[in-house]
This record gives sequence, structure tokens and C-alpha cells, in this order.
Amino acid sequence: MPAERLRRRLADLTFPVDDAARRDVRRCVDDYVDSLKEQDWPPERVLVGLKRIAEESGIRSKPLPLSESRASRTDLVMDMVAWSIERYYTPRDRNS
Repeated sequence: MPAERLRRRLADLTFPVDDAARRDVRRCVDDYVDSLKEQDWPPERVLVGLKRIAEESGIRSKPLPLSESRASRTDLVMDMVAWSIERYYTPRDRNS
């Protein structure tokens, strides 16, 4: 199930997140969004679910402190939200 896979991947992350881990998280986000869109979930509900999974996995979004780098937890949540919106609204080829 994509939600559980995303949850496990986020829980296993170490920070700062390297490029390979970011790509893997993005694939998990894409799979999660695709599965919910197939169930006709509206985009705002997909985002709420995504943020809930992140929080349950220990990845919380908060104002970015000066000491936190671009590879921070907050930055990752912001990227996940952007990726999910992009994925939700990008037309998919029905044959792929």
C-alpha cells in the first residue's frame, strides 16, 4: 500500500537527506498521490493525508530556523507538498 510504504520510508530517513533518498521519497509520494487520485480524492484531502503521514513519521513542518539546512525536515515537507501538487495536476498517459 503506497501510504504505508511512504510512512516507512519517511520513518527510516536520516538527516540531512541525500539525493538518492530524496528521489526515493519522491517516488513514494508519486505512488501515494496516484493511488488516492484513482480513488477520486480531491487534492486538498491528498495534502492533508500526506502531511498526516509525515507527522506520524516524525517529519514535522514548522518555521525554518536559521540553524536548519535546506536538507531539513521542514524543507522535505515543503518539497513533498510541491511534488504532490505537481503529480496530482500532471496529466497521465492512460497507457502508462
